[in-house]
Amino acid sequence: MSDTRAGDLESITAAAARFRHALETTVGLVSTGLLAFPRGACGDAAVLVGQYLEDCAYGTWTYMSGDNGRGSHGWAERNGVIVDIAADQFGDELPPVIVTCDRSWHARFQRIAGSGHPANLAGWEGPAMSALRRDSQLLKAAADQT
Repeated sequence: MSDTRAGDLESITAAAARFRHALETTVGLVSTGLLAFPRGACGDAAVLVGQYLEDCAYGTWTYMSGDNGRGSHGWAERNGVIVDIAADQFGDELPPVIVTCDRSWHARFQRIAGSGHPANLAGWEGPAMSALRRDSQLLKAAADQT
């Protein structure tokens, strides 16, 4: 997607919006990181939306995170495209779904060490990841029905 076309951005935006809607409306999620979505849920949300976009054949995304002095934040990126479904937790009159090549808002965050890994569920283990995997399946099913 280094030569991302407007149609690609539109379809990625539609997929991200379906996933955000699923996060807001799906009952029975068990991941503690998603309980107050979007507040404090951006890391889990970035991994989950990255996994969903990968499942939708948009390639493997990268988990990025940074700190702006007011708090940390996480989002997914691929070839210069940023997908952020939790930026509205900061106010700033941000929309609930951001799909953009404009780095200006995200550039306010100083990159946190440890970001830059794939934004998907591959290779992660433990009880928290089991809950996230379960929620990922529920959210994918809900987003696919939208």
